[in-house]
Amino acid sequence: MSRFALFLVLVAPLACAAEPLPVVPLPPVLAGYLETALRANLALQREQRDADSAQARLDAARGALLPRVDLAARYTASRGGRTIEFPVGDLLNPVYRSVDALSGTSRFPTLENQSIAFLRREEQETKLRLIQPLYRPELSRGHEAARAETAAASLSVAAFKRELRLAVVRGYFRWQQARAAVDILASATDLTHEALRVNRALVAADAATEDAVLRVEAEVQGIRQQHLAAEADLALAQAYFNVILDRPADAVIDATDPAELERLLAALRPLAASRPRAGGEREELAALERAGQAADHAARAARSAQRPTLSLAVESGIQGSSYRHSPGAGFTQASLVAEWNLFDGRRSGSRERQARNEQAKVDARRSEVQRQLSLQADDAWRRFVVAVASLDAARSRQTAARRVFQFVSRRNREGLVNQLGYLDARHELTSAELNEAATRSALFIAHAELDRALVLSPLP
Repeated sequence: MSRFALFLVLVAPLACAAEPLPVVPLPPVLAGYLETALRANLALQREQRDADSAQARLDAARGALLPRVDLAARYTASRGGRTIEFPVGDLLNPVYRSVDALSGTSRFPTLENQSIAFLRREEQETKLRLIQPLYRPELSRGHEAARAETAAASLSVAAFKRELRLAVVRGYFRWQQARAAVDILASATDLTHEALRVNRALVAADAATEDAVLRVEAEVQGIRQQHLAAEADLALAQAYFNVILDRPADAVIDATDPAELERLLAALRPLAASRPRAGGEREELAALERAGQAADHAARAARSAQRPTLSLAVESGIQGSSYRHSPGAGFTQASLVAEWNLFDGRRSGSRERQARNEQAKVDARRSEVQRQLSLQADDAWRRFVVAVASLDAARSRQTAARRVFQFVSRRNREGLVNQLGYLDARHELTSAELNEAATRSALFIAHAELDRALVLSPLP
C-alpha cells in the first residue's frame, strides 16, 4: 500500500459525518469468559466493595435526617450526700404543749426535727427518647455529598468493567495468537524434517552434497528453538488470561471456531468505512463530575455548620423509687432545642477551604482526562483502520508465500532447487503465517480498544 493510499485510508473517514458504530458481539466462547471474569475477578470485587462502602455512607447520611429513638433506663442507689435540716419539732412542739396545757389533755405528739437527703436511697427512670432534626442544613448538604460520592463510585465500577472487558478480549486473542504461532512452527518443523529426509535421500543417490543436509539440520534446530520460545509464550498467555478469570494458571482455555473468527472479521471490515461517534459519555468523566459535585456539597455543608439548628426532642416513660407503677409515675415532655454555634475555632472555615481545594483539583483532573480520552479515541480509531488494512495485506502476503513454497517444494523433490532457495521459501511462508496470525489478533484487539474508547457495547 502506497503512502498516499494509506493517507486516504486514515484521513478520508475523518471528513465523513460521524455515524454510530454498530455493536459487534463477542464470539460465544469469549462472551462466556467475560461473564466469568465479571463474577470472579478479584480487582472488580474490590471496586464493588468500594462502591458498597459509598452506599453505606449514603445510607448513614440519609439516616441522620430521620428520627432517632432511644430506650434509656437508669437505676440509682444512694447513701450519704447533702441533706436539708427542717426543724419541725422546734417549731411545733412548744405550740402543741401549750395547747395540751390549756385543754388539760395530751392529744398532740412530740415531733422530731427532720433531716431530708438530697439523694433518694433508690431511684429509677425508664423512658423512650425521640430526637428529630427539624432544621440542620449541614445534614442535608452532607446527604447530597454522599449521594454524589455513591454515584461516582458506581461509575468507577462501570469504568472498571469496561477495562476488564478489554483485558479479557486482549488476553484471549493474545492467547489465540500464541497458540497459532505454536501450530505454525510445529508445521514448519514437519516441513524441515521432510526436507531433511529428502536431502538425505539425494545425498545417498549422489544427487546432492553433504552440505545440503547440514544446512537443513541447522534450520531444523533454528525452528526447534523458535518452537520452544512459542510454547513458553503460550504458557505465559494462558496463565495471564486465567489470572483475569481467577482460575488456576494451567486451566484449559477453549479456542474459538475458525469459522466464527472469519464471521467476526467480516463484520469488522465494513466498520472502517467511516468515523463513528461515541456511544455515550466515558464513565471516567462522569465519575469525576460526580466527585466534583460531592466536593461542592461538602464545602456547602461546612459553611452550613455555622447556621442555627432546630431539633425536636420528646421523652416519655416512668420514674420513681421502684419499678412498680403508681399514680404520677408516668411522665411525658417535649422540647424544641435551638442551637447556634458562634465560634468553633475556625474549623468550619478550614473544612470548607479544604473541600473547595478538592473541588478545584477534581475539575482540573476532569479537564486533563477529557483531553486524554479524546486523544485515546482518535488513536484507537486510527489503529483500527490501519489494522483492517494491515490484515488484508498480511493475507495477500500469506497467499503469495504459500504459492511460492508449493512451487519450490515440487521442484525441490525433483532436485531442481538448491537448499538456500527452498529454505528461504519455507522461511518466508512461516514468517507470513506468523505475521497473519499476529495481524489478525491485533485487529480484534484494536476493535476492542475502539469499543472501549467510544463506549459502544452496553455493560453486561
